[in-house]
Amino acid sequence: MTAPDLIPIETLFSTPEFSRAQISPDGRLVAYLAPWRAATAVRIGQLDRSGKGLMPAKIGGYVRPTLRGAAADAVRQRLQVKSDWTVRALSADLKAA
Repeated sequence: MTAPDLIPIETLFSTPEFSRAQISPDGRLVAYLAPWRAATAVRIGQLDRSGKGLMPAKIGGYVRPTLRGAAADAVRQRLQVKSDWTVRALSADLKAA
C-alpha cells in the first residue's frame, strides 16, 4: 500500500478563497467570508445559471452616491488646490458650505 500524496504546506497555510458559508432561509443566496485586498469581506452570492458556481448577488436598490452641482464644483476646486484632502476634511467643508 502506498502513502497518499502530501498536501503542500503552501496550500495548508494559504488564505482560503472563502469560508463560513451560510445559505439564506429561502435557499436563493449564500453569504460567505472572502479575502478582499488586505482584509476579509462578507460577500453575498447566488448560484449561477448552470448551478455549478456562485456569482455576485443583486440585492436591493443601492445607488452609488455622487456629488452634483455646486457641491461637486466645490470639491473639484478644492482638490486642485490641495490634492491630499481627507474624507474628514471633505465632510467638514461640505457641511460648512
